[in-house]
Amino acid sequence: MAYDSLMDLFVVTASGKYNVDKANLSPKDLLPVIPTSDGKVEVFPIENIEVKGPSVEAEEFTFPLMEFSSKIPPIIGIIHLHRGIEYYDSREIIEIPQDLENYPPVGCGMDLMHAMSRYAIFTAIKERYKNFKKKLAIFSVSNHGTNIYCFYEDNILNNPFYYFIKFIEEEKLKLKFEVPQI
Repeated sequence: MAYDSLMDLFVVTASGKYNVDKANLSPKDLLPVIPTSDGKVEVFPIENIEVKGPSVEAEEFTFPLMEFSSKIPPIIGIIHLHRGIEYYDSREIIEIPQDLENYPPVGCGMDLMHAMSRYAIFTAIKERYKNFKKKLAIFSVSNHGTNIYCFYEDNILNNPFYYFIKFIEEEKLKLKFEVPQI
């Protein structure tokens, strides 16, 4: 998910049920969306591109960010991976603690997953306000994968994933194929 400041909407990936290769996305796999008052996201059609449905994370990630009154949300990019974290540089990356008592392991698209994502997003933002040197936040989604939150900065507005890419290249963030199980 990314926030597009020029269009003032979120861009998400299409659902995997539309034969989308999430490891090799093309423009036809990206959907501009706006959260609606009925708890869903509305997909904006793009000329000459087949309209697909959004991934389940579209609602899970955009609705908490819409609660902020500022024009640009404090998190402008979210990466949802079915991978674990091997290493992260704690000087530049916040780790959001799991709260297994309130948010036990569930799968994509479940109501509890929405509540868990809201908790993680709001905790990430609260921690970022304590230390603006932090560029990303990571959250281990129990038995499922990792969400990586990319914070807004003026200089990266055109590439919300700038620090994610930079930290992967600099090995300040290392992923692993295994997802920790609890």
